[in-house]
Amino acid sequence: MAITNYSELKSAIAGWLEREDLALRIPEFVALAERKIFRRFRTPANERTVLEDRRADEGAEWLLPTHFLECKRLIVNGVTLTRITDTDYYGRPPQTGQPRFFFRYANRLKVWPAPAEDYRWVLNYWTDMELTDEYPQNTVLPVATDLYLFGALAEAEPYLMNDSRIAMWKAKFEEGLTELNDMAERAEMAGSASISGGAY
Repeated sequence: MAITNYSELKSAIAGWLEREDLALRIPEFVALAERKIFRRFRTPANERTVLEDRRADEGAEWLLPTHFLECKRLIVNGVTLTRITDTDYYGRPPQTGQPRFFFRYANRLKVWPAPAEDYRWVLNYWTDMELTDEYPQNTVLPVATDLYLFGALAEAEPYLMNDSRIAMWKAKFEEGLTELNDMAERAEMAGSASISGGAY
């Protein structure tokens, strides 16, 4: 059976486990698998870009988008910024001009120097996402169906006290995750504009 949405995923998990009595638990297994997926999954499927035009008097920081995981690239007025530590940032004297550096604190990005003129942010980043009955599809499920399935199975086995199968599902999950991230990195190195590279 093809797995193209949340309902089909839950049905597949029940079928692989040969258990039809886990309707309340299977969404939990999926949610736990998703947490593990998005801690490490870095491919175009969960890559997003946002931009915002701002006035210089609006300041040198930007509230991060919801579900932000990691920054791939931050560009201000056509210049790609370099990430620095908070110690490095706060050790620099106040200055205005074309921003060249940025750092993250809490749910914001801050740049140095502060913009001297109106500017445009372009943030390329990786995001997480959640399958639910209300949102039964996302851009990751079609390319990482195996991660969802084997990740959820690995989470189910401890609940079912079937420890002998945990290692097998974890191994298949790790294999799929490594292959997908490696494919994305190879495509990035080959010059593909649509594939993401390593996270910072």
